Amino acid sequence: MHVGDTTTPSARAELNMKEKQRMSKMNDTIEHLRKELEAAGVSSKMNKQSILDNTLHYVTMLQNDVVIAKQKSEYALRMAPAMMESSISPLERYFDMSSVPKCIITTDIALVRANQAFLTMSGFTEGALRHPSTLLACLSVDTSRLRTIVRDAMETRQPVRAAVENGFATSLSMNNLVFTAIFDSSGTAVDCIEVVVVASSHQYRQRPPTGHITV
Repeated sequence: MHVGDTTTPSARAELNMKEKQRMSKMNDTIEHLRKELEAAGVSSKMNKQSILDNTLHYVTMLQNDVVIAKQKSEYALRMAPAMMESSISPLERYFDMSSVPKCIITTDIALVRANQAFLTMSGFTEGALRHPSTLLACLSVDTSRLRTIVRDAMETRQPVRAAVENGFATSLSMNNLVFTAIFDSSGTAVDCIEVVVVASSHQYRQRPPTGHITV
């Protein structure tokens, strides 16, 4: 016996109602798709097949756009190091690649940047030198004298040469440093100070085991 043979009129009516509701919901969804396509500039005929075909085409196009965008992003990431390198000015490149140890500090003695020669000589990373106490001791264990030297370079606007004892990462060393004021774009105000190690006496002694610097 088939199921349809025993279906009551009320059951059939209920099935028909559910089918109508399903079709109505599907029609609403298709109409929503048509409006979304229209808003995106894609026109469709007023039939379900056209709307569904255009929806599939539009989704495929979006997927292709995503793939292209991803490829462009990956290319940009690969090119970024080269672009950054090309954006470095000759003066910056000279500073970074110079064999002469150099660093640039603010007028209140905070690190702006240090070249590789200075980092190698001091034994500190650039991150470590951004700690005020480390930078001060690195430039001179006599921090009050260091502040005086920086002030003199600012006030006289002339290079100031001084023999100082540097508190490097693993040793104390006497070196001759030149502190030179660098002016802002107007050429009137001191923007920062360049510190250059012009000569080393090579008189090294180990830092105390506790890590404290003695003067």
